[in-house]
Amino acid sequence: KLSDPSVYTWNAIISAHANLGQSERAIDLYNSLVKSDTRANEYVYVAVLKACTNMLAVTHGNLLFSCIIEDGLESDLFICNTSMDMYAKCGGLGKAWEVLIELRVRNVVTWSTLIAGYTQQGMGEEALKCFGLMRDESISPDAITFSSILKACGITRSLDKGIEIHDHIVDNGILQDNIVLNTALVDMYAKCGALQKAQKVFDGLSVRSVVLWNALITGYTHLELCEDALNCFHRMQSDGLSPD
Repeated sequence: KLSDPSVYTWNAIISAHANLGQSERAIDLYNSLVKSDTRANEYVYVAVLKACTNMLAVTHGNLLFSCIIEDGLESDLFICNTSMDMYAKCGGLGKAWEVLIELRVRNVVTWSTLIAGYTQQGMGEEALKCFGLMRDESISPDAITFSSILKACGITRSLDKGIEIHDHIVDNGILQDNIVLNTALVDMYAKCGALQKAQKVFDGLSVRSVVLWNALITGYTHLELCEDALNCFHRMQSDGLSPD
């Protein structure tokens, strides 16, 4: 047992527990660090924020962010992106937005975190507004951003916007066999009632997952095209995939 561990030692042990899913223990260790009068650094804060996220412990996350402000690290992009992720996943999207607007510099992770948070809460219009603000800052979306914004288009039934996003994805050359993006595309088109477009994306894929089949089957079912849904179900089984 070390008599006077450094902040790097504390970070190593806290991060190890957080990465192993032992979130409560990671938070307890952080509290011990505070009592030892050792000043936390950005790596410690990120590890503990992730532990708070895993436990949905937004109250502790709030206290932690107060400590971050006291230590003058509220402009650290790495910490703030992690804080926003914590708030978004804990349902505190208002707090996540507050963190974002206080940042002088934002990157694709910053915006994608907030966009994903809105889509996960079914707030498609807010996600689309954030996407527009992100583009106003000339920040290029990545595959994660596109996946989330396609979900927002499906939520709001914004077919025209979805087609526009599809074109952006193709222009950026990141579609190919990206199963997550292609699934998001099929899901978006299906929810917007554009089953022909959903089927076209689907048919162009060499690899199809159960999630991808589910998106197409659900689309046909919602439009009461039951025979098409059943045909998809049988085709999925013929491809050797088991239904979930």
